[in-house]
Amino acid sequence: MGYCLINITLPFIQMLMISKNFNNSSIIQIHIHRRKHMFYKYCSKKNSFLFFLLAFTKASESVFIAFIVSLYINLAQTQNYHGLFFVSVLSMGGILLFTLLNFGYQKVRATLLKEVNIKIKNDLVAYLLGTDNALQLDASYLTNDLKQLETARIEGQLNITIFAFEFLLALVAALAGNLLLTLVYFVASILPVALQRLFQKKITATSKAWQESNSTYTTKVNELLKNLLVIKLYDVRKLFSAKMSDPIGNLEEALKKMKAYIGYTNEVFIGTTLTTSIIVSFSLGVYLTMQHQITLGTFLMISQLSNNFTSPLMSLVSNLNTLKTTNTIYQKYLTAKKTKRVLDLPSATDFASLDLNQVSYKELYHELDLSVSKHEKLLWTAPSGFGKTTLFKILLGELTPGTGTYELNGAPVDRASVHAYFAHVAQEPRIFADTLRFNLCLGKDISKEKLAQVLDLTGLTELVAQRGLDSSLKADGSDLSGGQKQRIELARALLQERQVLLVDEGTSALDPKLSELIHQKAIATFDGTVIEIAHKLSPKEQKLFTKTLALNELNKA
Repeated sequence: MGYCLINITLPFIQMLMISKNFNNSSIIQIHIHRRKHMFYKYCSKKNSFLFFLLAFTKASESVFIAFIVSLYINLAQTQNYHGLFFVSVLSMGGILLFTLLNFGYQKVRATLLKEVNIKIKNDLVAYLLGTDNALQLDASYLTNDLKQLETARIEGQLNITIFAFEFLLALVAALAGNLLLTLVYFVASILPVALQRLFQKKITATSKAWQESNSTYTTKVNELLKNLLVIKLYDVRKLFSAKMSDPIGNLEEALKKMKAYIGYTNEVFIGTTLTTSIIVSFSLGVYLTMQHQITLGTFLMISQLSNNFTSPLMSLVSNLNTLKTTNTIYQKYLTAKKTKRVLDLPSATDFASLDLNQVSYKELYHELDLSVSKHEKLLWTAPSGFGKTTLFKILLGELTPGTGTYELNGAPVDRASVHAYFAHVAQEPRIFADTLRFNLCLGKDISKEKLAQVLDLTGLTELVAQRGLDSSLKADGSDLSGGQKQRIELARALLQERQVLLVDEGTSALDPKLSELIHQKAIATFDGTVIEIAHKLSPKEQKLFTKTLALNELNKA
């Protein structure tokens, strides 16, 4: 129904192309938009149909009111008291019916917004989980930009639908009253629409500038919040206040320009519409009434319906202008939606070997050679700044070497699935705002015996006894000590039963005695291959490894 509706209204939009200054590019854009990007592509057919049906009835209300007004005016001239009672009853019954139908319209509209938002957010979550996030979607995009997408694009499309209905129904009803007066009102209505096109390119450009400024501002805010302790500690508040002034100013300046150009467009449209409607159209209507070619009721009906030429068109143009501000955001979503995603990976084959051959990465490594065999327990050491964490990211497939090869079991790695071989204990533990059980098991069904064994190996038995497995943890583990977070991270890695365990400074927050105990009980006895990066292990802990490598001595940079 939505496709047919735009097909019907398209000839009227094409009439706006009468000036040599306008081309048909917008018509092409409308064709593309209607076929691929309308809201109904993302929600159920049932709710889409109900929306179009109820939008039609809601748009019919203005035609009904205009018709009732014409009846009242004509009754006033004829002094028909019996007719007055009938029209009053008809008015009350019609308004009550439309009110009830409009309740349904609002409910279905809210349901459509919910369905579309769920679809978009689920697609983006699937993209983040199933790809390497080449689009670099951040918190700003997933919150601020998606909110703009909802209000400016999805709701805009819903509004455009009902405005189109209002326009078409008003036009048909007015033509039934008087052809000449309706055509004059119609021409007077569409003329200002052409003028708004002068601002379209500028609106798109200012919208893109605002999105870039908003992304920069969000990055700076996140950095500020993350480093408040350092800023306050060293009393550099004024410095960072000054550093924030430019992102704030640029953001608000970009927003001012975007809103200003949208406002300019709307004001040009409104001013031209009022001038043409009052001077030309209203004068003709008065003349036809004075010549008794139409009744006063018909003139006022057409005049009132003409508001549904101008008002819906004004609102439609305003929504189209605002909709354009979301093009960059929406194109990014479409790219994410079309990107091939992998959520369920095949099980890893038996691990035999891992080889980095002549690997270079930016300024960190040059012609680095490393080999790892099954069941080895390796300790890698290097000074700060060497890029030890970056090296683990290469092994996990998160980064690609600039040159050289990365082979697993003698074959080039598949970056999308190589991580299935590894469990990883990060230098900065990752804690979810969820239960302790979830943080350990990640939703997997793990036996009580296996869980109890790992809790003992990682020294978490006491924590579980105190808090319980189903106790909630705060975001980032702010209610845990650094050592507790590291042990939860280690326990999680062990419970995944991967073949290779990567440990990045995994016990740096523990006291020496506990670190030594965990190395003896958990890491040294791990039934697989272990690669640990550390530089503060005791000699006793170092003896638990089969080989120790100083990475900086292997690097040819």
